[in-house]
Amino acid sequence: MSKIQRIRAEHLPISYARNYIALGADSAFFSVGASLISTTTVIPAFVDALGGSASLVGLISGLASGAWLLPQLLVASHIARFDRRKPAILRAAWLGRPLFFIFAILVMLLAENHANLLLGCLVAIICMFYVCDSFVSLPWMDLVSVAIPARRRGRLLGTSQALGGLGGIAIGALVNWLLGANSRWGFPTNYAIIFGLASVAFIFAATGLSAVKEPTGCYPKKQPLGFAQTLRNIPALLRDDRAFLRLIIAKITAGFVTMASSFYVLHAVQVGKMSVASTGLLISAQVAGTVASGLLMSFVQDAKGPLYHIRLTCVLAALPSAGALVLSLFPGVLGESMAIYMAIFFVLGIVLNSLGWPFYNWILEYAPAERRPVYIGTINTLSALTMLAPLAGGLLVENISYTFVFVAATAAAAIALVLSLGLPSTRDPKATENGVDTRVKASV
Repeated sequence: MSKIQRIRAEHLPISYARNYIALGADSAFFSVGASLISTTTVIPAFVDALGGSASLVGLISGLASGAWLLPQLLVASHIARFDRRKPAILRAAWLGRPLFFIFAILVMLLAENHANLLLGCLVAIICMFYVCDSFVSLPWMDLVSVAIPARRRGRLLGTSQALGGLGGIAIGALVNWLLGANSRWGFPTNYAIIFGLASVAFIFAATGLSAVKEPTGCYPKKQPLGFAQTLRNIPALLRDDRAFLRLIIAKITAGFVTMASSFYVLHAVQVGKMSVASTGLLISAQVAGTVASGLLMSFVQDAKGPLYHIRLTCVLAALPSAGALVLSLFPGVLGESMAIYMAIFFVLGIVLNSLGWPFYNWILEYAPAERRPVYIGTINTLSALTMLAPLAGGLLVENISYTFVFVAATAAAAIALVLSLGLPSTRDPKATENGVDTRVKASV
């Protein structure tokens, strides 16, 4: 069957339009909320305002990543026991997404006289939020795999990211005003408003999830393995499926570009002499990159396939650290540094929103349906190694220099690109059958 014939033969589920809108709204509003608690912009500036160190900034970013990644294999073995995914998604979403309302109140109560206690609360809230979101994200991917046809997923994710990015641009302008000298709200009220707005966006996202109509009878009927047995089977899975192992190594390596991502804003303020209020402009630049990543995903995922997108992401991932490296080595040579920092954050927005979905879409098209949760849970759990990247970056900044961190991040992107060159394409008609790579062993 030709590519055109496969597209024409594609069957759209009855609730496709409703689910497209509901899942798109969830993704878009979540993107807006995430831009307000970004560990590359708002959180570093907030920690710095409270007197926190660069290593604490890195630790917080790493813990956010680890809290989201580490539970994934447990989630995979848990959700496989149920015929539906939506109830588990909603429980976790409504538990975690109002948390930043609580933190906004704590900011008002503790910021001026109990900064260290507030920093501890920030770590706890971020960890709880991302643990809850880990219980949303994996079944969410499974839900998307049955609610949205394979060649429509890129369109859904790209459109929602673009809409979320447009909202984030407006949010960036608001943050710039709230943190500026002319704002009617000073510290800590300005940050309390930011965190409160983040929770509003997250709650709108959860409302979108509540409107999803989950298809019935779409998940494979197979006796799920317990968590311990799932863990024991991972070595065999990785040994027998070398393509999947290469994908994991490439994703982990690409994830180490984030060792620099929490320090661009500190570099801009401390080295580039930008004002703290410029954080808002950098947010706008980053979320503009999110819009671009959405448009990019809409085209690349559906037309070219996830492997092409993985390789393109690795190329783009080297650009922010390379640009910051030039600014560190040759200050003033490139002219107006604010323009360069905004370009860095624009590309960073593309990259950070592309380090996940190309890899997940590759799995959704490659893995047998009954093994998808295990595949996704495995790659996410092992990818928790990347939680060490921001912490390592913070230690390198404090003990060596920003320059060394930017060199290391650029090298990570280059190595990930080389690794991706050995991955098979899921869109190769000789290697795939009905969207699933025939070399994958369902019995693993």
